[in-house]
Amino acid sequence: MRAEAVVVSGVRKSFAGREVLRGMSFSVGRGEVFGILGPNGAGKTTLIRIIAGLLKPDAGEVRLNLPRREAVGYLPEERGVYRRARVADFLRYLGELRGMDAKEAERRALHLLERMGMLSHARRRLEELSKGMVQKVQMAGVLIHSPEVLLLDEPFSGLDPVNTREMERLIEEQRDAGAAVILSTHMIERAERLCERIVMIHRGMAVLQGMPEEICRAHYGGRIRLEVHGELPEIEGARVVGRRGGEVVLEVEGGTAPADVLRQLMSAGAELRRFEAGAGSLREVFVRMVEENEGRAGGC
Repeated sequence: MRAEAVVVSGVRKSFAGREVLRGMSFSVGRGEVFGILGPNGAGKTTLIRIIAGLLKPDAGEVRLNLPRREAVGYLPEERGVYRRARVADFLRYLGELRGMDAKEAERRALHLLERMGMLSHARRRLEELSKGMVQKVQMAGVLIHSPEVLLLDEPFSGLDPVNTREMERLIEEQRDAGAAVILSTHMIERAERLCERIVMIHRGMAVLQGMPEEICRAHYGGRIRLEVHGELPEIEGARVVGRRGGEVVLEVEGGTAPADVLRQLMSAGAELRRFEAGAGSLREVFVRMVEENEGRAGGC
């Protein structure tokens, strides 16, 4: 069992009388990527800022099992850089702020720029770089002091597909090196691929928590995706829950097995082009949970 690096226990936070976090609890281990998912206004950024120590909770606590607070690296959602500064100078300055001596910070800055394919830009001013390149420099600034805990708020925002994949690789490298990575993102597919565990929050509450594949299996273990030529015959023990293009999504009911559905389709003479049985996607779970919770709130 991996050692816990971050423990969040019963955290609550209100602003102007409105409670934005209501009893959040989870832990994150070393060498783990943990995702915080939720719609806009769910409380994700507030939670990240509390873990970073920038905000104090009204109740509950955050415990960092680290030798020092400086072992945390934080990438905020609202980015900010000294645009007139040169790239290497900016990174060295950030390293010195983290307690590194100038030579060590310079060496580490050049190493990270080389790793990101940006060494040739070391002497350029930040204002001369594209948005994606500036974001890579900001990520280098987060990593400059080799943090043991990474807090990344929407790290993929504004990145093109190539730089998004590069950001994923950087996160995976930090995880493999033993860092605890907590990321907030609205890009559900990225979270599903990167995160070992996730928490879905809505209106400041955790509505789901666990491993993505287990969450999907628990909520959509009876999903079948198929494509059929012509009309879909009526199937006992299954109902249509979605259509997209030529794809039909069925949800089996009761004790109906996918094999039973397939048998009925073949008996009815359906011309199948594709038949896939298994769990749904994390995006489907996410959308359903938000809709259900919005419905409950609307009915209050």
